[in-house]
Amino acid sequence: MYVSVATRLAKKYLLADPQTDGLANEPDLRKGAPVSEARMALTVLPEAMAICRLGPDEPAPDWLAHNVFYCLTHTAESLTVVTLEDSVPEQVECDRGWRCLEVRGPLALDLTGVLATLTAPLARAGVPVFVVSSYETDFLLVKESVLTQARRALEQAGHVILG
Repeated sequence: MYVSVATRLAKKYLLADPQTDGLANEPDLRKGAPVSEARMALTVLPEAMAICRLGPDEPAPDWLAHNVFYCLTHTAESLTVVTLEDSVPEQVECDRGWRCLEVRGPLALDLTGVLATLTAPLARAGVPVFVVSSYETDFLLVKESVLTQARRALEQAGHVILG
């Protein structure tokens, strides 16, 4: 069973309620409750990330084969790759210097307001965000240069930032 870094750190620092596997005194986010007022726990992943643009007809690149984190989005215009910055060859068109905040999950797929409750404080603070979602959770990418500002905005909104 996969246990995210956020889950391990939240338990280590006693932020988790063992009955709900969520933040203490918070709704169980696996059950589809609205989260507009919920505090979320996020972990800042240690690796720098890159957002890359490949041609729409290009296959998934071989340099992703051994990565622990990547996301592919294919449209008629491009193949977008979000992955660890260190794995991206220099010649690939990409925007480097992003940091990833992993939302503590798993989150139910029918939750409403998860991204709104996280991106609204970032928008008020003027922090641009790039979002990627998985089946279990969401990932917010912010530029390294505004990571401290993003942390502060999220913490002031009541969210818990680990790492």
